[in-house]
Parts: sequence; C-alpha cells; structure tokens
Amino acid sequence: MELSNSKLTAYQDCGEFYRRTYEEKEFAPATLRMHRGSAVHAVAREAHKRQKAAKESRPREPEGLVIREALPTVEEAKDLASDAFVKATDEGITYAPGEESIANSLITDAKNFAIDVSAKYVSNVAPKMNPVAVERKITVRPRDSDLVIKGVLDLVTVDDNLRIVRDIKSAEKSPNRNAADVSQQLTMYAMIDAAETGMMPDAVALDYLVRTPALHRFEHVSLESMRSPADIQALVHRLNAAKEGIEKGIFIPAQPGMSWRCSAKWCPFWRTCRYVNGS
Repeated sequence: MELSNSKLTAYQDCGEFYRRTYEEKEFAPATLRMHRGSAVHAVAREAHKRQKAAKESRPREPEGLVIREALPTVEEAKDLASDAFVKATDEGITYAPGEESIANSLITDAKNFAIDVSAKYVSNVAPKMNPVAVERKITVRPRDSDLVIKGVLDLVTVDDNLRIVRDIKSAEKSPNRNAADVSQQLTMYAMIDAAETGMMPDAVALDYLVRTPALHRFEHVSLESMRSPADIQALVHRLNAAKEGIEKGIFIPAQPGMSWRCSAKWCPFWRTCRYVNGS
C-alpha cells in the first residue's frame, strides 16, 4: 500500500473523506482557501527553483547576491500568483452554504490574498532562503513496515550550515507557537529526507505567511523544531495502524464541530455527507 502525508492525515482526520477521495475516487473541487494556498505555493516554488538554478550556473559569484538576483520581481510574482489562482479555480470551486450569492466577492478576496502574500514572500522572505532542494519527490520503504511512503519536500534550505526541511503555510492569523513541534507533516518530511540523505535534518520549520483579513497586514512567522528517531518510529506505527484500518475497510467519520476538516468551509463533501446531513 502506498501512503503519503496527505493520505495519512486525511484518514486520521476523517475516514469518510479518505474513503470518498482515495477509495471511491470522487472528485470534488477545492475551496477558495485551498486555491489561494496553492497559488502562493506555486509562486514560492518558482522563486526557489530559480534560486537553486542560479546557484548552480553561477558557482563563482557571491551566493547571497545570486540568491537575491534570481528571484522574480514583485510585479512578476503578482502575475504568477494571479495566473496560478485562475488556473486552479478554472477546475472548479466548492462553496460553503450561502457563499454562492457572494461568490464574485469571495473570489476577488481570495485572489487578492494570493497576490499580496506572494509579492511579500518574494520581496521579504525568499531573499533570506538558500534552497538546496525544491519540490523533491522521494519514495521510502520504512523498516518494520511493508508500506511504500511517497512524499514531496516543498523546500530544503541551508542556514548557517544547518539543513532545514521547511513547509510554507498561508493564513489569516498567526499559528500556535507549538505548531512546528506537533506537526505530523514535518515528521513525515524529516523521515523521507533522512531516508534519502542517511541522516536526520538539523531542523524542521513551518513558514507561516500571515495576512490579516481587515488591515491586510503581512507577517512572516517562522517556527522551527527538531525530530528524533523516536519521532520517526512513532510515525511508522501510525502509518501501520492506518494501513490496517484501510485494509479492513474501517473509515470512521470526523465529528462535526471537533475537526477543522468537518465543516462547510473546508470539506468539499460537506453537502453530500451522510454523517453530517443524514443523506
């Protein structure tokens, strides 16, 4: 069985969401919040790919200068974000009840969010990053498991000779201070990075790009943490438990009001879910 962090998280959050998405292969368009996040990721990916390519093609020049000069301009970042957002929303949008009546306004707000955050990221955050891996796809076979784990490392940087595996999040408010410490996604990233390099990363980090909804203030919140072999072993146990449940056809739905995923705002299956609406 192949599992990824997104599959494991989906199964843990809501077995019904997992069943419909991965077992029944039902397609449901993403929400606007998901689309705007995808657009920001697309710009960050392009920016860091350019940085990495520039370092490889200009090895004799000062690294800091090369990293800064390789980035898209602010205006280009805005255009990239706009194009990525439009491309994503062309595939469809899932609205929460009552949102269709103000759809145009919501689309405009989400698009502006993606454009503003992308521009700030390119101008304020990316110049400080020294990427050594961007969107790196890795396949792992953990010990003590017959699973195949597939993952993509969004970004790996080197900072003061420390190898840091990072993940970018966009949000409207600052995260909890322990968000990186408890992130299962970062544990998964650390595992697949260690499997490829032969050693644990020096650190893992969440880079939150926060834009407040009212004043549109931008803030970059970087939260670092570390992972140990014990953390990885605990994750492998979780993966094995998920595999066993999936093989037995056990798909426990999330409890409404207790899980962020079980809401009209985030779940594309909300309106047709028998566990929510009794359909």
